[in-house]
Amino acid sequence: MSRDNCGARDLLRGICMRYGDLEVRIAVSHEEVLASQELRYRVFCGGNGEACVQSGEDAKKIDVDRFDDFCHHLVVIDLSRSARVIASYRLITRDAASKCGGFYSSSEFDMSCMDLYKGNVLELGRACVDPLYRSKKAFNMLLKWLDRYVKLFHIDVMFGCASFYGTQEEDFKNALSLLYYRHLAPPQLRPKVRKGLGIDMKMLPEECIDYARAEQEMPSLMKGYLKIGAVVGDGAFLDKQFNCIDVCVIVFANSLSRDYLKRFFDICS
Repeated sequence: MSRDNCGARDLLRGICMRYGDLEVRIAVSHEEVLASQELRYRVFCGGNGEACVQSGEDAKKIDVDRFDDFCHHLVVIDLSRSARVIASYRLITRDAASKCGGFYSSSEFDMSCMDLYKGNVLELGRACVDPLYRSKKAFNMLLKWLDRYVKLFHIDVMFGCASFYGTQEEDFKNALSLLYYRHLAPPQLRPKVRKGLGIDMKMLPEECIDYARAEQEMPSLMKGYLKIGAVVGDGAFLDKQFNCIDVCVIVFANSLSRDYLKRFFDICS
């Protein structure tokens, strides 16, 4: 972890939230970062129904890449189980991205709209929750913590990739079409999938969308983002390495403070 990132981490130690036996905060040690990477491996590569990929770190049973040393690792810890990391998020600021060669999303989408945007941006990535804890509570805890983070660092826009697991486009034609017609980002903040690497999300005419099937096709994380007013970029990235289809999600930070969100946070009060 870089020295500059350690300084920001010290500021973040004050943002520690606890609900019963669960605590959400920034990882403050190498061991906690490693635990987050191990969780990511179990979720993304461990046979839990998610994408499976082999990497140079496969033998170590961790998921790690060049971005990890420059980001903040947000973790949810179960204090009743020897401080087990049960959920995590990876946060990359514009300054961190400049140090590691860009945002992770840039490998899949043209993110020049974020480069040109004058406000503060934050990339959210590698979101995962232990299968034993996949309830609304863990996601709400992460969102509630992020609300404090964006206020402390004056973040205006958050973005990142959300995955549909599998690469058969037909399996997600209703959900992807719905995202295109109902949740497309405004033109000035609309990333586009890189040419030759993606698929058109407008797979069906709007009047032909089966909304019940779209609900079934939509990943839980994507549903959560939509509940807080998220919008999406144009086109979806076909990731054969990770066996998934990614969409670029954009969340305006002020949406985390809207009154209607209170009902989603009640479980964490």
